[in-house]
Amino acid sequence: MRLVHELQIDRCIQYRRSMTTNLILSATRRLLSLSFLAFPLLSLAGSQTTSIKRSQVVVITTMEMGDVACYLTFRNEAWEEKTSLASHDICSQVTLLYQKSEITFRQATVLGDSCEGNPECTDLKKVWLVDSAKRYEESLCRDSEALFHGCTTNKGEIIAFCTEPKSQGMLDVRPNYLVLRVGTHKGINMEVAFKAASDLNYQMLRLTGANTRQSFAWKHAAKSYLFESSYLNGQRLHGLSVYQGNKKLSFEPCFDHEPEKEVLLKPSDF
Repeated sequence: MRLVHELQIDRCIQYRRSMTTNLILSATRRLLSLSFLAFPLLSLAGSQTTSIKRSQVVVITTMEMGDVACYLTFRNEAWEEKTSLASHDICSQVTLLYQKSEITFRQATVLGDSCEGNPECTDLKKVWLVDSAKRYEESLCRDSEALFHGCTTNKGEIIAFCTEPKSQGMLDVRPNYLVLRVGTHKGINMEVAFKAASDLNYQMLRLTGANTRQSFAWKHAAKSYLFESSYLNGQRLHGLSVYQGNKKLSFEPCFDHEPEKEVLLKPSDF
């Protein structure tokens, strides 16, 4: 009886060891499966990418980190809303949100939807993946200057507020050194150096939620100019208005301006 009892205990121990080993192997396979599911772009695309690349100038409106990749939503030059997969690190570049940016696509091979993370799955598909993004700065600033703010209009004209490099990105405070240039690389149509505080009325208002309103107001050659860069209730208002007295002479929208919308500010607001 004692021998039988010892054999039963030994079999029980072996069974438990076997179960423990199976659980460890199962967990390991699960982790590997999840790693391929969560990072198929890295596991497959890294070794099966092609040299085909293409770039596009867009305005990135949302970034969302997902299990498979970073999900980008952006508007192209025709202001059509598009979505795309992107490398995980793209989602960390939050300063590109609502900025005119240049994104680069590369073609990558990833696991198909039916694979469910199985690394041996042969259901593969090719997708265009955004693997790099940078701010698209087409400015008229000098080599010793930095772009404080600006845009390219729908007519292809560049509006550039240039400052010292140390003031770049510090939008809540009007820089001491600020020069406006409007034109193209072939010629400048207007250049104004704002030397005194009274030369330019600058505001950066951070409103409720994600709403912001940035504005530049100045006078030049008997006309009043108002440049607005705002995000209000999901709408992008971005452009240059020209007034003579209270009469609006023109409004030139920037590339990323909400179609068929007008800026809301006017000279009497200052």
